[in-house]
Amino acid sequence: FPEGMKSTDPDDSILHAEAQAARALVKGLDPRRVRVGLVTFAGEVDPTTSQRRSLNQQDAWLEVPLTNDVGQVLAAVEGVLARGPHGATNFAAGARLAVRELSGLPGARSQPRGNARKVMLFLTDGSPSFPIGRGDTTDPGDIEAAINAANLAKTAGITINTYALGPMALGSPQALTEMSRVSLGTYTPVRNPGDIVALLQGVTFANIEDVVFAN
Repeated sequence: FPEGMKSTDPDDSILHAEAQAARALVKGLDPRRVRVGLVTFAGEVDPTTSQRRSLNQQDAWLEVPLTNDVGQVLAAVEGVLARGPHGATNFAAGARLAVRELSGLPGARSQPRGNARKVMLFLTDGSPSFPIGRGDTTDPGDIEAAINAANLAKTAGITINTYALGPMALGSPQALTEMSRVSLGTYTPVRNPGDIVALLQGVTFANIEDVVFAN
């Protein structure tokens, strides 16, 4: 297509591709043995400084604690779509919140299961731009924070499988490749964002009992 061409289809977006992939994956899971949770992450930006609006702001949200209720997760995905994308990108906040829920750490709303294998599917269309510096720039500290969160996941026995969707995420994938490497997970580049639907639909979770999307 010519450079600069815009789509007139409001559903033709990376967020909608992620949502459709989440629907396909969740519908294919066995709720008798697999629990699913949903975490989203972003980061409010001060329009004057382009930095975090507040030093103690919340950059990640638990949409659904770990549950066997597929309908609850699907409804939450629709809620994420309705809000739409916004803000910057705090990989570390999203990963740490997912670790808290998967591990049942203090403050978690999910009940841990000692014999469950824990997996985080980390989907993003960008690079980390928070918690350090400007919300439109990836600083070394943003990458370091994301990798530290992945090390925390590994310590907790959690595998992170990362998915980089589109040119923004593929342009600087260091954080995603390292997050998957240190947690003994996989990194999957998704040049055409629509391919994420088939990729997640084809994922099998043999002996997996807990999954968290970090969108």
